Parts: sequence; C-alpha cells; structure tokens
Amino acid sequence: MSSDDLPQWLAEIGRSPARHQSGRPVPPIGDRLQAKLNAGAVPEFNEAESLRYFEEYGIAVDACGEHEVDDFNARILDAMTENKLSSKQTMQLLTRLFSRFSGTDGLSRVTAAGQVEPLNRWGAA
Repeated sequence: MSSDDLPQWLAEIGRSPARHQSGRPVPPIGDRLQAKLNAGAVPEFNEAESLRYFEEYGIAVDACGEHEVDDFNARILDAMTENKLSSKQTMQLLTRLFSRFSGTDGLSRVTAAGQVEPLNRWGAA
C-alpha cells in the first residue's frame, strides 16, 4: 500500500497496515498452464480419469520427501486447474501432503478462541 492509499487516520497516528499472511503461499501458475488457460484448451472434467490421477498423486505424495512439498503443492494445484482433479480430491491430497511433515491436521482454521480445527471435521475431505 502506497502512502497515497494510506487511510488518513493511520497516517495521523503514524502507523501503516500490517501485511496479513495466513496458510501456505500458493505457487504461481506455470507458463505452460497459463498459455493453456488463455487459449481455452483446458479439457472437461472426467470423473474416471480424475480417480486415476487421484490414486497416482496419492502414491507420489506418500513417497515424496520433505524437500518436494512445494513442488507437489504446485503440481496438485495445476492438476486441479486443468480439470484433472476435483476440488475435494485436491483438498484431500494437500491435506495428506502437508500433514506428512508438519505433524498437524493439514488444512485447518483457527476459531475465535484460538483453537485449531481441521477442515475435514465437517466432512469436506
């Protein structure tokens, strides 16, 4: 936020807004995928094929090392963008991936009381 966009009340007290970041950063869409999206060449969602991709990514996630987490994060999100995985399958894979090395429940939310609740608690995953 530039100083021109700064609200007057913040400028008067000499403060600036804090940059908020929560969760893991989402990797940028690769050039190849961006070109496909721009050309409208993303195929329709195929349920049978998505199950095959889900199983293959699941095997790869279970075998990956900690240094490969960011790469698999990007690959899984790209597969969802290309309609190879559903959003539910993507969430399940990312939950498995993140909880493998973090020792947590993966994708979670923090309540107003400050307690961490896994998102799959509502049956979303």
